Amino acid sequence: MRAVTINNSSYKDNLARQKRRRFFLKLTLGLLLTGGLCVSAAYILFVSPLMQIDQVSINSLKTVDARLVHEILDPMLDKNIMGIPHFKPYKNIVFFNTDIVRDKILAQLPIIRSLDIKKEYFHKLVLDFEERTPMGTWCLPDHGSTSLTTSCFYFDDDGILWGRSLRSSGSLLLTIDDLRTSDETPQTADSAFWPEIKKTIN
Repeated sequence: MRAVTINNSSYKDNLARQKRRRFFLKLTLGLLLTGGLCVSAAYILFVSPLMQIDQVSINSLKTVDARLVHEILDPMLDKNIMGIPHFKPYKNIVFFNTDIVRDKILAQLPIIRSLDIKKEYFHKLVLDFEERTPMGTWCLPDHGSTSLTTSCFYFDDDGILWGRSLRSSGSLLLTIDDLRTSDETPQTADSAFWPEIKKTIN
């Protein structure tokens, strides 16, 4: 009678090798799938036009030229990162930061009182402006001069000074001659006098 010998060690080794092959095959497929998804997502977000801003609606501007807004907004939309031409985060509506853009526009255009920026997915921005209403003109002497000057600025009911104005801006606007000298042009009306000025305007 012939004896049959089963080599358990060889069987276990083959089984272990097969498990390792399956594991590495699954790992490789998983990494390829993850990499493909990442590349696809990056393409959709930064290269594909599927989510890129291509429309800007500017509303409620009365005295400000819309081109001034575009001069601030457009370079931000077209700014690329790390020198990669198609990597423009602000051009993508998902990554567009409304707060940063709003603050920059308000800082450069002080005549704007408020700005509301809305995203309309997937390609449009809507900018709703509110301009300041001039209540009068605030005139200051030139730096280093004690004589009356035509360096006048509009001010609104919040006492914010902005923009250059003519000294004679009409009878409906109060003109204030501030004869004090200063090294800096103020950004707001003097708080010590502002309550009385508002009473006079009212």
